[in-house]
This record gives sequence, C-alpha cells and structure tokens, in this order.
Amino acid sequence: MTKATNTWLIWSSFYALVLLILMGYLNYVMPYSAEATTNPELWNIIVWSLLYLPVVILPVVAKRNVSDFGFTLSPQLALVCILVSMLCASFSNLATTSWVGASIEAFARTGEEIFFRGFLFDIFLQLFSGKRRSWLWAALASSTLFASIHTQTFQPSVLSQYGYPAIPAIFVILQRLVNVFGLALVFALLRIVTQSILPGAIVHSMGYGGILAIPFVVAIYFFAVLWAYKRGEQILFRIPAQAS
Repeated sequence: MTKATNTWLIWSSFYALVLLILMGYLNYVMPYSAEATTNPELWNIIVWSLLYLPVVILPVVAKRNVSDFGFTLSPQLALVCILVSMLCASFSNLATTSWVGASIEAFARTGEEIFFRGFLFDIFLQLFSGKRRSWLWAALASSTLFASIHTQTFQPSVLSQYGYPAIPAIFVILQRLVNVFGLALVFALLRIVTQSILPGAIVHSMGYGGILAIPFVVAIYFFAVLWAYKRGEQILFRIPAQAS
C-alpha cells in the first residue's frame, strides 16, 4: 500500500470505529420498535447522516471513486432489483406503511447499506488485498460488524418479544445475532455479484418501509450514480477483480 492509501485507511478505520461504537450504544439504550419510524429523534437524523459522510468526503479528499462504494449500473442489476422487489413485496405490509415512514426508512436503511456494504466493505477489501478471495473476507468482516451493532438484541423487551419462557436468553440472543449476520451476508453477496448496494438497500428498506420505500431508495442511488458519472467514473458494470 502507498502512503496515501495508508493515510485514508487509518482515518477511515478510526471514523468507522467511532460510528460503530456510537450505533451500538444507541441501539442498546434506546427503546426498540419493529414499526417504521415516522417521527425520528435528532440523534437518529445525525447518525443516519453520518453513514453517508464517507461516500461524500472520500471521493474528494482521498481520490476514491464513488463507484468503489457500490454505485454502478448494469442490465444484471436491474434484473436482480426487480426480482428482489417482487420477492419482498409479498412479505411487506402496505396497509400499515405511510409515505413519510417509507421515506425515513429508505434514508436510514440505504445509509446503513452505504456504510456497511459500501464504505466498510471497501475498507476490508483494501485490508485483505493480499489474501485470496479478499471479497469473501470483506463480506464476512462487514457482516460481523453489522450484527455487532444490533445491541437492542440484549434489551429485556426484545428478549421477551422474540423468545419464549422455556428458552434461555442466551439462545434467543444467539439466534437473533446469527439471523442478522446471515441477512447481512446475503446483502454483501448481492453487492459482490452486482457490484452494487442497490439490491441490499431495496430489501433492507422494504423490511420496515414496505414497497413505498423503493422509489426513495432508487432516488438516493440515482443521485450518487449521477455524481459518479459527472466525475468521469466508470459506472457501467464490469466483472470485479476480487470475484475472479
């Protein structure tokens, strides 16, 4: 690695660590709700905005490409997005979702995809660049960190909601964390196959925001891709080197 690469990796890793600790703490102390957020508190807005910051700052100060964070276009991407949207639509509850809740969830969950499957994934690709299948190591590491910040799993209210009296709490905790890790790994693999965070962002946002979240996710993605195009980046799909 060059000195410039080391510099941005060090500062990016420090930023990621601080934000991971902050998210883990807030998820643990704040009340948990399985419903879409319609009236977010100030800390929600601040943390969600911080998730977007690396993809805004690093292309400017570290000469990273916006497309490095999973913003590309391809026919394959369109097909995957249509398929995952149709699959998730059968599970979403449109009747209980408002446009406000859908837009907020799209902003929050797309931010998480940018941070974990875009920013952190790119960091781990660089850190594991000397290993075979660095893309797999990046997927596993970013998915592990995604699961680790879901500390609401340890809240008594969550344990009582998802567990049963006869099941020890430790098994409920492990089950939820493994489920979150598995879901994150699927998002990471979708990002590898399509070289895009869009499929994961759609699925993630639909989990709480329903199908109404899709246009907001696509709009956020479109503006990022447009910025990459304006910067002269290659945004059309190419087979990633790490998958060869």
